[in-house]
Amino acid sequence: DHSRLRGGDAASPGAALANAPDDSPPTRVGSRVLDKGPPPKPKPPVPHRLSMVPSTNDDPSVVLMNKKKMKQLDLFEADTVLLKGRFGMQTVGVVMAAKGLPADQVGLSPTTARNAGCRSEGDRVKVYACPDIRAGTRVQVLPFEDTVRNFDGDLAADLLEPYFRDNFRPVAEGDVIRVVDESTGNTVECLVVETEPENYCTVAPETVVDVEGEPLPRSAD
Repeated sequence: DHSRLRGGDAASPGAALANAPDDSPPTRVGSRVLDKGPPPKPKPPVPHRLSMVPSTNDDPSVVLMNKKKMKQLDLFEADTVLLKGRFGMQTVGVVMAAKGLPADQVGLSPTTARNAGCRSEGDRVKVYACPDIRAGTRVQVLPFEDTVRNFDGDLAADLLEPYFRDNFRPVAEGDVIRVVDESTGNTVECLVVETEPENYCTVAPETVVDVEGEPLPRSAD
């Protein structure tokens, strides 16, 4: 039957090859391989990761958040939160709702931003509930020597006790605290060297604030 040779009922060998699956390897351009598959799906947003913006609250321990974001993260007013930023740095604060603050932002004071590893506005920080924080039995706080050269008062009685008194401030090891000497207007910077229990605690009325030790060089920051 000559019609079969002219492309009748049976397909020619060339047509069969044309319809075969393409098992050839991906096209290589230089050192890159062009993937023929679909583009990867974008990663879902991380609800705990927020962009830092300057706080509008004067209290350095306050962390401002959008009320809906607080609800999403199961946070309530005055809860203690754990902040984790770059360089493995972390600190703690007290969360408060702020009207008009976008859900993807968190308001931090300059001191808290520094303690969380944020160097500029827009840096990312992760916010978590911190239900395991307890009242401290003792915290060791030492000043930086370059900020107490002209201070001749009592660090504990004149600066730290008013800062902590009745405020139940949470602190973490490695935090920098900035307190103002009312007699001169100068700012004295101190480092939280150690907390008991370790890592972080709340400074309560019964917490011993230990200032025994030599002032620290700035390299300890």
